[in-house]
Amino acid sequence: MRESRVSLAALMAGAFLTLVVLVFNIPGNPLLELRQHRVAGMVLGHTGLVLLAVGLAPRLARWLPAAAAIDARRLAVVLGLAVLGLGAAMVALSAAWPDYAHQVLTREWGLVEPLQFVLYLVAARLCFAMVQRSTGPPSSLRLYRLGGWAFRLFALEEIDYLGVPSSLARLAGVEASRVGGSYVGALHDFLNVTAQYGVVWIPLVLLALAALVALWWITGGRAATVRDMLSWRLLPAVAGAGFMGLAQAKDVHDTQLAALGRGRILDHFLEEPLELLAILALNVTLVLELTRLERRAQLDTPIPA
Repeated sequence: MRESRVSLAALMAGAFLTLVVLVFNIPGNPLLELRQHRVAGMVLGHTGLVLLAVGLAPRLARWLPAAAAIDARRLAVVLGLAVLGLGAAMVALSAAWPDYAHQVLTREWGLVEPLQFVLYLVAARLCFAMVQRSTGPPSSLRLYRLGGWAFRLFALEEIDYLGVPSSLARLAGVEASRVGGSYVGALHDFLNVTAQYGVVWIPLVLLALAALVALWWITGGRAATVRDMLSWRLLPAVAGAGFMGLAQAKDVHDTQLAALGRGRILDHFLEEPLELLAILALNVTLVLELTRLERRAQLDTPIPA
């Protein structure tokens, strides 16, 4: 009972703070504009969505058995349409109210970046939930555990490790925490730095090597294990990887893309909204995998006499 009250309080507080962020991002509103109080906006946005996630978590856990009862492909279609619907809504907002969309969709004091942070934490929670339910081979457990810790790292990347790296950079004499004109607050910012100096291939090669090492560790170096892990449930994650690649390419090559004369709507969408859709698509794959494990657990549960 106490847990339900705490959950409801978190849900209501999160909804209120999220509404505050939406109202105070309206350009020209007579109360307050968060673009003039950016740190406060970032704190409000992240706090509100974290509280919403805390409030919704017990309810989503209770819905898991019901979701597992739905046909897997039908569930995939429903979740996929929800992701595409959100993308269409963001494009429509950019077309109808571009100034407001710029604040809400592309700025740190809006809602999209805080939502990315929360969704990475959700992805981590889904991975660790799969570890608890998995009765499969060691490769599955390694994959889920690695995914859980990686998504926690990505969440920290979204909030620039609470500003610690940028503060250390300033202490080391890096003016305004910028290297070659690029702000350095997290690991992914080095893509921009290396791109400016024409050596972006170095981090890309390192990432590819890290991925190969992780794959070898997960599968024990056996190709048959890789084949066993492949399924149609990976398709949303593959689409998400494509979205993320486009978003990062825009971030790294923003100046060159601007020279092509893209419109403001496309400019808005290619920033944080596309990354948001990528994380959502990844979470679709994780939900499909978790419901598969839940479905198997229900079948394995003995019926009481």
